[in-house]
Amino acid sequence: SLKTGGSFTDMCHDLTGQSARSGDWASWASQQSGGGGMRYLVCDKAFQEAVDKEGNQLGPLSRSGNIRFHEFDITVGNFFAMFSKASKTTKNCVASDGDFMVRLKAWDDAGRREPVPTLGTRGEGGSFVPLPDKQSVGNAEQLALSTDENDPGFLWYLQTVAAPDPKLSALGGGAPDLMQSLAAAYAIYVEENPNQASYFFEGRSNVTYIDNVVLKWAGWDGTEDTRTKIAGAFNKEYRISIPQMRNTGGPLLAAFKKFNNDVLRKQDPRGQALQSLDWQYGDVIARWYESLSDEAKKIAILNTKGYLNRLKWEIPDKISRSLGKGLIATLPIGAPHVQGMLDKIQDEVMQEVFAIFDEMATMSEKLNSYFANGLKEESKEAEQGAEAGEAAAEKARKVATV
Repeated sequence: SLKTGGSFTDMCHDLTGQSARSGDWASWASQQSGGGGMRYLVCDKAFQEAVDKEGNQLGPLSRSGNIRFHEFDITVGNFFAMFSKASKTTKNCVASDGDFMVRLKAWDDAGRREPVPTLGTRGEGGSFVPLPDKQSVGNAEQLALSTDENDPGFLWYLQTVAAPDPKLSALGGGAPDLMQSLAAAYAIYVEENPNQASYFFEGRSNVTYIDNVVLKWAGWDGTEDTRTKIAGAFNKEYRISIPQMRNTGGPLLAAFKKFNNDVLRKQDPRGQALQSLDWQYGDVIARWYESLSDEAKKIAILNTKGYLNRLKWEIPDKISRSLGKGLIATLPIGAPHVQGMLDKIQDEVMQEVFAIFDEMATMSEKLNSYFANGLKEESKEAEQGAEAGEAAAEKARKVATV
């Protein structure tokens, strides 16, 4: 099914002009509601295979149908109104803290003087406490490889949650080595990304990194030529694919989620502070956001739950098709449509060829008349004949490039 989405953090940077790429569309974006925007082109396809008189399908080459193009804009102006209703994930992304909402609105109404409001908690006596900075989780090797149940690392959770899962029963005696390899890979990841320890299973590069660990355990030599073959052999031998192991519902992700909840969050005071906030959702958020100035709206965007927690946003099938302008174009695809296009081009080429003949005839007629009248300078035939010749040459060049 059709879905539109991506990194909410990147989206916020794009809308507020903080993205390094924003210069590519800054001129267009500055003219959008609120002074920032992104345009999404959503394409879907519907193909059907032709059948003969007996109802037998005629093969892939007989397929024909349409590619449909849908367009919608996400701008600073419509951001919260759209995301507060589009889906559960987008609704969660634009959530804002109730206390911050009051402070930002008051700052906006008072003329927007420094300091700019930010998210935070309330301490004793109601004093404002800024969010803690992102912190390193500490010793990467201890965090990844500890098997002490009183101070467990990721390996302990792999051994006690993932390895006993019936989905991995076919691994047999090889399971401990695979768990050890995954934990060792996590240690390297944490060493290189000390502030991103909880994002090990997020992002394409991390997913590829995890898959490579499993593939190498299964005998992969590291070359792209053999990657697909080894992945297929793994699936066949162990009755589970690598994506099934680490996707939602998979034993590897289940182990990491429990490790994250039990260990990482306790070592993350910023995460605990974010969890304690009074998050507001839906129409309340949309109405509040609509009442803000463009400057305050951009501050609100950079203090959303989705931005601070690096969430993903997603708009589902039907809504993606109906937002904004909706359906803007349909492109027919398939052999019958290609033949129709070729016939149309052939007709246009032939019209140009006949036009060349007409111009050549005009040139010949005018030049013959010029010579017959004794090459008189006051005659216009020579000039008209030359113009007809130039027109014929231009049309000939045009036809030659078709």
